[in-house]
Amino acid sequence: LQSDVEAMYYQYGGGQDPKAPTRCQVMESLLINKIMLAKAEIDSVVVDDKEVENQLSGRMDQFIAQYGSEKNIVEQ
Repeated sequence: LQSDVEAMYYQYGGGQDPKAPTRCQVMESLLINKIMLAKAEIDSVVVDDKEVENQLSGRMDQFIAQYGSEKNIVEQ
């Protein structure tokens, strides 16, 4: 939100300090923080062993259907 950018901008000195970040830099910092938070939520996904086994079995079935047998897959 613009209010978030303005609040952080004035927290850092609001243009009074030459070393303070610009509004653009403040906005960039807020966006990076939001992206990192979203990525952290995605990375925290937990998958149980049963789901992994089901996916693996499904993919193996596809390969077997494509190549005819497990033996043919290994020989490729």
